[in-house]
Amino acid sequence: MIAFPIIYSAYVGVAEGARARTLAAARRKAPSDDLALLVGEMENAFAAAELALDDMIRLAETAMPGPETTARAMTGRTLAGRAAIATVERAMEAMGGASFYRDQGLERAFRDVQGARFHPLQEKPQLRYSARLALGWDIDAA
Repeated sequence: MIAFPIIYSAYVGVAEGARARTLAAARRKAPSDDLALLVGEMENAFAAAELALDDMIRLAETAMPGPETTARAMTGRTLAGRAAIATVERAMEAMGGASFYRDQGLERAFRDVQGARFHPLQEKPQLRYSARLALGWDIDAA
């Protein structure tokens, strides 16, 4: 409940850095609808990552431990991770082939943000846990 906002703030930070580098580079490109669409998608993904992280922080500050709090925190973990990864993916698409050059920093951001997938409770178990809780089923059953 307390650790996950701290851990996932690192992944949101990676996404934020990728976003900033991409915006700086994209501002130097000629305007195009395709670039605008990719940057818009990147902006939405980053906003989703921030919103999920903010909710996780609020939860850590105010909620009492329990199954519902665990479900909410783990949902935030999944949403923040997905959105951070999507932010970096859209950043790379917007940057194009240059995103693979080491000096751009996006290839490292892409690799680093993938770690968000591997912290427990990983996405599929989180989905099952949240579903069992919502359905009133035993959360400890297989």
